[in-house]
Amino acid sequence: MTGPTPSWSTDIAGCSTTRSPQRLREIRAWYFEAEHIKRALLRGIGLMQDKLGRLNLQAQTDPLTGLLNRRAMSAALERLYQAQQPFAIIALDIDHFKQVNDTYGHAAGDGVLAQVALLLQQCSREGDVACRVGGEEFVLLLPGASIGAAVEVGERVRQVVEQQVIEPVGQVTASLGVAGWPHSAALVSQALKK
Repeated sequence: MTGPTPSWSTDIAGCSTTRSPQRLREIRAWYFEAEHIKRALLRGIGLMQDKLGRLNLQAQTDPLTGLLNRRAMSAALERLYQAQQPFAIIALDIDHFKQVNDTYGHAAGDGVLAQVALLLQQCSREGDVACRVGGEEFVLLLPGASIGAAVEVGERVRQVVEQQVIEPVGQVTASLGVAGWPHSAALVSQALKK
């Protein structure tokens, strides 16, 4: 046994000394303090885990759009490769985005990016992974999808983006490319290097 346990167990067993009540009060105090220390440690560990979770989320998401960033996309791809799970990828680029920023300003450009990200999420299937990989470039990973299914999702995304009116810019268009793994692994690699 550790701590005060060996000494107070002897006092309790004897109960004939005048020090026994005093020792019992000390033990209660020690356990009371130990309980508070334990609670404080648990609360501190919980706060630290929450903070680490938030930092991890921040490290993996794009702050403007809330989509996964390139680092998180790479991790998701690695999991798909390791599982040998076929997938399709849609690479999306907003057309003439520099003109949006030059004409309407960066705040309007940020609004366009956020709106396109939202539309990308709305058009994706459950389990798809939407990412912003740079500037006006987005990627949608479609685990288990064929290239045909990816073309359908991509066309739906393209049409929804084109039909959306984004103030103050109006309508924007997007160009998309589709590839699949393992069917067109070289195209997947090429799309991800851009």
